[in-house]
Amino acid sequence: MAELYEKLTCGKEPTYGDYQALLEHGEHFLLEPGDALFLPRRVFHVGTQDTFSVSVAMPLYTYPYAKLLQSRIIPDVLAELAGDGPDDPLNEPSEMAGPTAGPTAGAERLADVGRELLHVATDRVRAEARRPAEQRWATLRSNGGRQRW
Repeated sequence: MAELYEKLTCGKEPTYGDYQALLEHGEHFLLEPGDALFLPRRVFHVGTQDTFSVSVAMPLYTYPYAKLLQSRIIPDVLAELAGDGPDDPLNEPSEMAGPTAGPTAGAERLADVGRELLHVATDRVRAEARRPAEQRWATLRSNGGRQRW
């Protein structure tokens, strides 16, 4: 379903209510009073009513924290911290070890730089975690169905 949404909208961004062109490609279900509809996670959906109605939406799943950190937060934090200019200390060329030194010295220096980078990143992750948490909270409050996690 996600692939179809991306194909029809030319990307992953939400449509923010401009979904008319998508309706002809979707499945249609007519619900009667008392019916329940289960939507698997990450399924784009639109609900319309002909008359006044009341509905209740309950999320039965959440996005795993580890996946959220892996897919959005940590890559962004590390990209920001790694720097992008030649004057950034983390972008200094690695030292070339002599042919008899073996890989140990290079591996140790790489590990040291990684530890330093991750130490600084721990503080940044806390600040970056607020953005997707606020997005999720807005989605739940609005029942908008435009989940971006």
